[in-house]
Order: sequence, then C-alpha cells, then structure tokens
Amino acid sequence: MYLGREGRSVLIVEGEVDLATAPRLAAELADPAITCVDLSRVEFAGAALASALLAADTRPDRPRLVLRSPSRAVRRLLALCELDRAFLVEDDNEPQSSRPLT
Repeated sequence: MYLGREGRSVLIVEGEVDLATAPRLAAELADPAITCVDLSRVEFAGAALASALLAADTRPDRPRLVLRSPSRAVRRLLALCELDRAFLVEDDNEPQSSRPLT
C-alpha cells in the first residue's frame, strides 16, 4: 500500500489495503486535518479498510470524511458490509454527496 498527500487535507491510498497495511492507514487517518480520502487507486480492499474508515469518520474531533472516487474494489467492499450509504462520496464528475456507492 502506498499513502500520499494532496495538500494537507487529502490522503491518497494506492494498492492493497488489508490486515497487514490497515494499521498504517489508520495511523494516517488519526490526523484530524485529513478530511478527504482518495480511494481511486485501491486494487484490493479488505474488511480492515472499512474498519479504518469507519473509525476515522465517527471521531468527534473531526468533520465527516469524504471518500473521493472509490475504486470498484472499495465500492464492492462497502456494499458487502452494507456501508454503501454510510459515507460522503465525491466522484470526479460529481459534487460531494451522500449518495450510494453502488
């Protein structure tokens, strides 16, 4: 898994997110300055990704997380976990919304 930043508030996640890599992602998401997570380059999304995103999104010291352009793998994971309506989503061609990921 590769993690990068776009400015101070956007975290870019690339590659595979699973039990081995999710703790690193969770540590980055602990930064309350992160308000958006770009998931367009995630190739594999394990349940640990959903857990890390939920933990960060429900913290009282930060605004809601926006998931930018979730990849097909992320969309499938969130649908399987019935979390496809739990997050704010921003696609490349659409404004921020709380519309379903499927």
